[in-house]
Amino acid sequence: MKVSRLPIWLIVLGSVLLTLFFGWMLLQALFNDREDFSRDLDFQSREQGITINASRAGLERRVQLLATTLVANPVVRGLMAQASDPVSPERLQAIRTRLRENLAPYWRALEAGSALELNLFLPGDSDANPFLSLQSNGAPRTSGGSDYLLRRSLETRGAVYGIEFDGSRATTAGIAPIFGPEDEKSDTLVGLLEVELAVVPDVDRLSDQLESGVAILSRQDGVGEGSGSWRVTDSSQKLIDDWVSRRQVPVVHDRTNWSVVQGNDGRGYLLTLIPLSRAGDDRSRAVAAVVVWKDITAQLERRDALIVSTWLRWGVAWLNAEA
Repeated sequence: MKVSRLPIWLIVLGSVLLTLFFGWMLLQALFNDREDFSRDLDFQSREQGITINASRAGLERRVQLLATTLVANPVVRGLMAQASDPVSPERLQAIRTRLRENLAPYWRALEAGSALELNLFLPGDSDANPFLSLQSNGAPRTSGGSDYLLRRSLETRGAVYGIEFDGSRATTAGIAPIFGPEDEKSDTLVGLLEVELAVVPDVDRLSDQLESGVAILSRQDGVGEGSGSWRVTDSSQKLIDDWVSRRQVPVVHDRTNWSVVQGNDGRGYLLTLIPLSRAGDDRSRAVAAVVVWKDITAQLERRDALIVSTWLRWGVAWLNAEA
């Protein structure tokens, strides 16, 4: 009796061991496929981030150059020198009018190049209270942001640039000091000039370059953490508006991250978030983010087909071993 039952137990034990072995091999194969797919998406996301960061670097050079060029205007230097001396309110208003007239042609050119603001400050002014402010018609009125860049330019007596945030909108700002017209040694600082552009130069151009959708998100002060604390300030496609309203956009972290999201059309998209922090924030908390989303439906379909193929391949191998 014992002899007749031993082969059955051996067969059962062998079958169990084969099942465990091929099951483990199947899980390992599925894990490797998933890791390969994840690495591929991570590579695509990093490429998108590199393009955005390169575009940002070019924008920062541009805004710094614009600010340093405008402060070289002798009329601006002379008028700001007059305004920095104690004068009557009527005299200050006359100086503002002359500055506005002198800067009008430059501002029209800047506005055509997507500039949002051109501000002039006296040495004691805060970001919320410029001596003169020219703002784009399409830009929302702002209440001023951090004074960090203003203080840095005053302290270093040189041009600075970085991201400013006023609680609802993030911008790329360049600030340069204005020195008196007779002071070639730059000993007397009479004011500061600031040029503000968006956080990326042109979402439509970037969208064409990346062959993807591009949008800018800004943090909403006073709203809790999560996808609901962000709003779309500019976008190349309206798809992002629906994701934000449905809170399908992942939480913006302090470093670039990506995820796969589904559109209402049933298609899959690789969504990359590139966070941007305000200048002078030691904690590097994101106040804005550039969002890039690319249609990867074909890649997802190939991945699903590969998963089915892996199951079939190891299933057939297990059946052959059992036979």
